Amino acid sequence: MKMFKKLMAVALAGVMALTVLTGCAGTINKKEYFNVLSDMAKTEGITLEKGTDELANNVLSKVKDYAENHSQGIYGTVDQMAVEALGSADIENEYNKDYAKIRSIVPDGAKEQYSVMWAPMDEYKSKDFQNMQELLNVAKSNNETLNELADGYELDKTATVSIASRKIGDTTFLVIVTVQAVKKAA
Repeated sequence: MKMFKKLMAVALAGVMALTVLTGCAGTINKKEYFNVLSDMAKTEGITLEKGTDELANNVLSKVKDYAENHSQGIYGTVDQMAVEALGSADIENEYNKDYAKIRSIVPDGAKEQYSVMWAPMDEYKSKDFQNMQELLNVAKSNNETLNELADGYELDKTATVSIASRKIGDTTFLVIVTVQAVKKAA
């Protein structure tokens, strides 16, 4: 799984680099992003299939609801709460919290491995600063694992991808959900 997470982090960097090249942070060309992810996965022998945007949109809805309901007073801005919610979904996080209930996208009894990659995609008036900022975002992209592998299973070489973006507070977030197939362990 660590290899797949590394691959997907590199793939997200490639996707974010596409944004830098096109200069279109606020508009997601999902087909082109999927093609970049697919090509990068192929170099590791993993086949990606395009899924619907439903999973990624579901994650973004949960994050937006959490962020808007927890951004008053000492809790911070809507943007900060969105980052907190996304970061808390990983099953390996320090406090094992899932503030926005992102893990609930994983069906009960699922054997597949669910992961969420995300990165903020801020928009700036200066195109040069925009490009620099998105290069920095590549370095801080995140990958959260949402569920444990079932006993007796290992990751297979196919995964389904769901891609969406949404403005939460003042920040546009890119979310990519991967559902990687599993097989019986040898």
